[in-house]
This record gives sequence, C-alpha cells and structure tokens, in this order.
Amino acid sequence: MIRAEKDNFTFQPSFYDIEVGGDRSDLNFELSRWEDDFADSESGWDPNDENTGYYNGEYWLEVVPPGYTSIKTLAPYAAPTSYSIEAKISSFASVDGYGGYGLVFNITDYSNYYYVFRVHPQGDQSSGYVPYWELCKVNITGTIHQGSLLNLERIAWGTDPHRNRIDPNVNYLKVQQDWRNVKLYIGSDSRPVWEDVIDAETTDTYKYGLYAWTNSGSPYVAWFDNFIFTAIGFKKVRLQTSQFSTLSTPTQNLITSKDIEL
Repeated sequence: MIRAEKDNFTFQPSFYDIEVGGDRSDLNFELSRWEDDFADSESGWDPNDENTGYYNGEYWLEVVPPGYTSIKTLAPYAAPTSYSIEAKISSFASVDGYGGYGLVFNITDYSNYYYVFRVHPQGDQSSGYVPYWELCKVNITGTIHQGSLLNLERIAWGTDPHRNRIDPNVNYLKVQQDWRNVKLYIGSDSRPVWEDVIDAETTDTYKYGLYAWTNSGSPYVAWFDNFIFTAIGFKKVRLQTSQFSTLSTPTQNLITSKDIEL
C-alpha cells in the first residue's frame, strides 16, 4: 500500500502492491489548478437553460417552485479522486428570495446518490431562523421531466447564531475530497466545519457542480463567482482550451437538473 501527501492533499491507498526502489526523496507532487471567474460565457458551464446562465461576471442558478425545489449544474470537467472545489456564492434575500446554496460532489455516472454541502444564510423554521450549514447524502429515488426525485439524508449540520462563519449575503464554500475522506470549509477559516468519511464508489473520476434550493415555496436565485478547482498530478498540468490535460476528463454533456426534494 502507498500513500502520498502534499499540502493537505492526499491520494487514496493503492488497490495494488507497489514496490519502489532507490531514493525517491526528490519526487514532486505538483498541484494543478483551474479557475473560473465566469467572465467568459464560453468557459464551459451550461449556457442554454432558462434558469441558469452567465451575467456580469457571475453564474446564476434559479429555483422556481412548485415545479422543482432545487437545481444543480455540473462543471465542464470531471475530477480525479483527490481534489478540491471552492466558490464565492451570494444571494440577497430582499432581491433573490429565501433559500440556500452550495456545492454538489461525489457524482458518478453509475451510482444513485451524491452529496451536497449547503448553507441557508437566513435559516428556516427548523433552525429557529438561525443560519446553518449541512452535509446531505442525496439519494435519487425517481425521475421527473426535468430532473430527479430526491431523498436527502442529513449527515451533519451546524448552526451559526453569531454569524462567525455564515454571512447573510456572501459566503465562501470549499469541499476537499480524497475518495472517502472529505473536509468541508466555510469562509477563510483553515479549520474545517466537518471532517469524516462518506460513502464513495471505486472510480477514476468524479463529477461536481453548483447547487441552489428553496424551502420557502417562493423563487430563489443564487450567484456564483471565483470558482476554483485544484487537484494533484505527478507532473505539471497545463490548462487547455478543450480539456484539462490528462488529469480530468471533459464530461460528455453539461447537465442541469431541476429536482424535487422530498
């Protein structure tokens, strides 16, 4: 078994026995990074759906109940099994309505579940209208015209009554996944709000993306900016126009899903 580490990123244990001979102390694991400030409307996110789009250097998602209660859109590139994603996300209740937003991850083509890390900046009745974050396992139980029927299983959550981390308008969320090991961050704090293991399939790549939801019965809009994807490579990886070199595989389709959460 082998484990390689650099700057808080780790590879998962190998599935095969590996023998390494000689001095390999000079082995360098370089980080590869892809950033999107959404200034380029052809950067690869779904531009065609009526409830998503680029606008003034941001990317927006709109939830319009009762037809659906959450929306997610996948990033244009898949990730290896050790990676991180982060984004600046905003919504102003007086303009955009009441709801929440986050990041979806651990998505594969053949599993019937994934995860969402989300915050509700204003809180809701269940939290006594105190801001909160939560990690949910999203189980796909059926399909509808524009997406899926979802059953959310809360894995972890926390309130923030003094707004030490959750801002009422703008938040920075980060997910760091190393196969089954996951860390979740809010804001600039280097300490994760949650760190543990999740269910994960044996795979070479994961999909991930942006997410918004409402539980107020009214429309809601979330705005995304400064999206950053980071992964580990054994060599320097250069961002190319059509693909992210050899570390990640372009997804076959850019999928936006409008779902009903039961």
